[in-house]
Amino acid sequence: MEALHKILGQSEMMAYLIMMAPRLLELHRVLKPTGSLYLHCGSVASHYLKIMLDVIFGPTRFVNEIAWKRSYGHGIHAGVWEEAMILCSSMQRRLITH
Repeated sequence: MEALHKILGQSEMMAYLIMMAPRLLELHRVLKPTGSLYLHCGSVASHYLKIMLDVIFGPTRFVNEIAWKRSYGHGIHAGVWEEAMILCSSMQRRLITH
């Protein structure tokens, strides 16, 4: 967290990451040995959260990320697109095949 604080300083993103850290640690603690975590987040925060997941789960337990866009599609927000990410980490080591 100190390294992220050096990069982000006193910011809303840093406050968000500080809030997320104990939650991710607790989710890791209660997951079964065969469990996986799917974390939905905005595209701006995804890079920082990926680092946190790698620290908590270990970099070999990162499974994949899914990037997607959604449109509000109606009302005053018609045509407004929002990008989001889903990060997946697993309690089991990922099998690397080449």
